Amino acid sequence: MTVSWDLLISTAGGVTATVVGVIAGGVVGRRSQNRQWLQGTQTVAYEKFLQAFGAVEAELREAFLDERRPAVDWGPFVAAQH
Repeated sequence: MTVSWDLLISTAGGVTATVVGVIAGGVVGRRSQNRQWLQGTQTVAYEKFLQAFGAVEAELREAFLDERRPAVDWGPFVAAQH
């Protein structure tokens, strides 16, 4: 029983194309999920920073307008920067 080389080459080509497609799809999907995670993480970090910055700025402005010494809680602001 002889196997046609055309049949063997086309079958091997189909298997190779399928494997390459699965690997490429996995890489693209993984990269997309990683980007979404980073974007979500950065959004939360920016939100925390802007909230802390707003609180510090509001206290400094109020203290300036009231001509008093500011009582700023720097902990959340510094933590948000990191």
